[in-house]
Amino acid sequence: MAGDIERRTSQRHRAVQGTYVVTPAKIGHLIDISPEGLSFSSVDRGEWLGEPFEIEILAGDKEFYLGKIMACSVNADQSRNYQPDQPFSKNRYHVKFTHLTKKQKFQLEYFILTNTVKPE
Repeated sequence: MAGDIERRTSQRHRAVQGTYVVTPAKIGHLIDISPEGLSFSSVDRGEWLGEPFEIEILAGDKEFYLGKIMACSVNADQSRNYQPDQPFSKNRYHVKFTHLTKKQKFQLEYFILTNTVKPE
């Protein structure tokens, strides 16, 4: 959108199918990830996340698990295919990682290398 300020300093990498994000209030499909944060889609049921919160990343095909990542919410967008007659709509949630340990940073780098779609 015109006038939006780009806050990202790292490139986002699109996640492969079958990768999930688990938060205290939501479970959703990982959309993209960078060393600084991620976005995911989830059914909107009205609840949102407190600050700060822990997230977990699961990649079923690779049996990858990364847990207890501290994060804070940045934004939530209503899905482009919103249908008012449906009881629940999907939203896209954006979170920023906070207080990562060296081990978590390494694991995130490994995850990005092995569980994201390579740009063409």
